[in-house]
Parts: sequence; structure tokens; C-alpha cells
Amino acid sequence: MPSPYDLMRHLYTRCPLYQPNRTMSLRCHDLNLDDGFKIISEYLTPGLRRLHIGNSRYSWSSESWKIKSLLSHCASTLEDLSIRFQIAYNEEPDELHHVLQLPASMPLLKCLALGELGNLPGSEMFLSWLWERCSQVEHLELNALNDLPQSLVDSLPIHMPKLNSIHLIKFGLSDAKIAELLSKFHKGWKEVHMEDLYEQSLQCTHRILMEHCLTLERLKICSCKGFRGIWKAQLLAACPNLHTFISLEDSGPFRSPSLDAHSFIDQDSRTGALKTWACEPSLKTLKVSIQFAPGRYLPNVLSPYPVQNPEMEGLVYDRLARLTHLDILWLGQENHVYESLKMSLESGLHKLAGLKELRELDTRRLLARIGVREVQWMVDQWPELHTVRFMERHTAETTEAKEWLQ
Repeated sequence: MPSPYDLMRHLYTRCPLYQPNRTMSLRCHDLNLDDGFKIISEYLTPGLRRLHIGNSRYSWSSESWKIKSLLSHCASTLEDLSIRFQIAYNEEPDELHHVLQLPASMPLLKCLALGELGNLPGSEMFLSWLWERCSQVEHLELNALNDLPQSLVDSLPIHMPKLNSIHLIKFGLSDAKIAELLSKFHKGWKEVHMEDLYEQSLQCTHRILMEHCLTLERLKICSCKGFRGIWKAQLLAACPNLHTFISLEDSGPFRSPSLDAHSFIDQDSRTGALKTWACEPSLKTLKVSIQFAPGRYLPNVLSPYPVQNPEMEGLVYDRLARLTHLDILWLGQENHVYESLKMSLESGLHKLAGLKELRELDTRRLLARIGVREVQWMVDQWPELHTVRFMERHTAETTEAKEWLQ
């Protein structure tokens, strides 16, 4: 009976016009099967634009020479590479030595994602080999890494001179190490995405981000308990080119400090006027949690809606009203905190009439008071609006508002 490799070779000889998919997702155990590796390497890899390789329940590692072999077959076409498993070093087979020594620069590679690499012998050697072929990379994602050798940190800006976007996810490195990594790129970051960082304090990281405020365009800080809310307000105030700021998780519990209302309002202590934020002319997307009174909890509250300082709530509306180019606005509150922005006309929603470019409003994570009058006002005042989402509350006004929208 012919092997899978023989069957694939037979298929290709009979179908010369067959073009494989330009995107391929693999598990590392696919590479650990001899026939599977030969088929992938010789027939499926050439011409690839996107290659994603992850671990599986059957295998967590593969030899570095196999990855090199795959990349040598698609080096001239690859645009997006993702490797998420442990790399083990093995001697390179003699018959593949000439292939592995090819000048495997990857001229089209723009996006590189690495994760769960572990500390097996050879991983650092492989990464050094990979860095040297990433001169065109603009976006780097590092996921589930607890260590990054100093030699690699030092060589990153040398081998990736065009890098301007970085994602750090489920990172176990210290604040000092994260700050050092971010500080290596002196041209300035355009995008920084930090999610599930475990460090208790990210003060050094905040300081480095402030040094890059002139170039930052997109900033996402979610599930980072060590990044204080006031630091987020400082970044909003200092970034003149920022168009996207996200610090509100889409679902699940809040794991990032909220922006406290005082920091978000950001008044001049002498005049009482709101300070001008550098992001006001550029900000398009804002997803934040705003906290009014920390430490006040929901149990045993008689009123179905929060009651807080109306003057402070009005000032929060005033701050939002200055962001006249917003097209996406998501607002939330921490689950255990009672006070929140009510988003009712009586509380000051009318102050947001100037957000004429707003297309999407999401208050599902906010204990708001949105009824029919509010959604009618939104539709009248915001001509570009096409999506409104709010918390499902079993009250007459929210039910009527939902029915009116439908």
C-alpha cells in the first residue's frame, strides 16, 4: 500500500495546475511524523504567505532544523509567521545542510508571533537564526514567555529596524525587563498591546511608554493589574497621534485598574477648567472603565440606580464631549462598584451632542439608565450611529428602549 507521501507526490504529478492554500495552520506533531513532514515541506510550504504552527495535546516540541527547512521553502513569499511551541536543537541532517544554509532572508515577512517557546537547549540558537532573517518585520507578538535571553533583547533593534508594533501577552517578565525591551526601539512605537501581564507594578513600563507618546497611535492595556488608572489618563493626555485606546475587557471579570473619575476629568487645580489632552484631535476609539467611588459595593442598596455627585458626573461628560472625533465608544465599570455613569439625559448625556462621528456605543458593562428617550436622542444627534448596546436590565425603560431600537 502506498504511503501518504507517495500518494501526495502522485497527486502533484497528475495535477500540475493545483495551487495549495496560501495560509496553513499546523500542530508541531505534524512535523514529528516523517511522511507528514516530507509532504508539508516539499508540497504544501512553497508559496505560503501565512504559516502558523502551534503545540498540541500530543506534542509540545519539535526540532529546530525542521522549522528552518519549512521556512527555507517559503522564505520569498512568507508575510506572517507564528510559532507557538518549544524548540529543541538537533543536529541538522547532512542531506538538508545545503537547504538550511540558504540565505533565507524573508523580504516580505511583516508579522512575527512567538509563544510558549520554553527553555529547551537550542531555542536561543534558533531565535538568533530567525532574528537575522526578520529585517522587514513591523509587528512582533510575544505570548506566554517567562524568559527572553539578554542577547536576544539586545539584538532585536539591530535585526528588526522597521519594528513599530509589539504585543506582549501573558508575559511573566518583570517590570524592569518589559521596560528594557520597550526602550530598545528608539524610533518610537506606533502600537503597544499589553494583556495579562502578571507583574504587580508596571511603573517602569509606564515611564517608557510616556517616552514614546509622540509616536503612539494605538494602545491597548487590558488585564494588567500593575498598570494604574492614573497612568492611563496621563497617556491619553500626552499622545497627540493616538487614535485607539483600549483598557476595557470585552467580557469576564475586570482585571485592570479603572480610570478613576478624578484622573479622567483631569482639571486644572488653579482654574478648575479641564486640561487639554493631546489626543483630542486624533482619538477615534475609546474603550475604558471609569470608577467614581472605590470601595462602595452593591449589596443592600435600595435604589435600582446609582446616585453620586452630579457635578462630577457632569465633568466626565464634559471630558468625553471634547473627544469630538470618536467613532467607537465603550464605557464600563468594575463589577463590585455601585456608582457609575448613568448615560441619561437628566444626568448630562445631552453634553455629548457634538460627537457627530460616533458609529458605535457600547455600555453593556455599565450600570447605565438608558431608556427610549435616550436612544431616540442618540439616533437624532449622532447621524453616523449604527450600533447601540447596553446592559440587559429587567426594567421597563430598558425593555422599551430595546424594543424601540428593534
